[in-house]
Amino acid sequence: MEGRREDRAQVMLEEDFEAHHNRDPYFRTIEFHAHDFLELYLFLDGSVTYYIEDQVYDLCPGDLLIIPPGRMHRPVIANERAAYERMVLWVELDYIARIDSAAGELQAALRGIGANGYRVPLRGDALHGPIRREIERLTICFDGRERAVRVLHDTGNGLSEPVSGRPVIVLERKAADGLMGGVLPGSETNAAALLAAL
Repeated sequence: MEGRREDRAQVMLEEDFEAHHNRDPYFRTIEFHAHDFLELYLFLDGSVTYYIEDQVYDLCPGDLLIIPPGRMHRPVIANERAAYERMVLWVELDYIARIDSAAGELQAALRGIGANGYRVPLRGDALHGPIRREIERLTICFDGRERAVRVLHDTGNGLSEPVSGRPVIVLERKAADGLMGGVLPGSETNAAALLAAL
């Protein structure tokens, strides 16, 4: 941009596309800027308000922003001490034209996003609902034993119980110690003891 120092972090070095996954414990302010390529921005963690021209998006983990070439944009970090994590894909439009179908379906879809970009919430689905990432207390009962544990309830992890198809909660092995008589699968000794207990 004229009259400003060029920010090397905002310049694509590859010919057709470039992908980055960044997690910064401290994030410096980025001024409004624009690119001559398409930017797909997947927000993963942090506290960010994102501006694309006159559009303002308060982001939640799982939001995907599609930023057309030439549009002024910038993230504003609400808590500069919190980690800021995102994945970015920069793509040249002529590359998209080269890889698109003969019918031009991909280019047509991109034209439909609007002049100032678009936000796609990728935060859940019809089966699991909105993604939740919360620490909860849970009491697990197994074979007459009880254990109260803290668990991360993360419905966005995509794991499901194979019979019911419902989301699962993942528990660390050490948190489950004692629930199965100290025997958990995962080693030959434990597996043999578990089989003997059955």
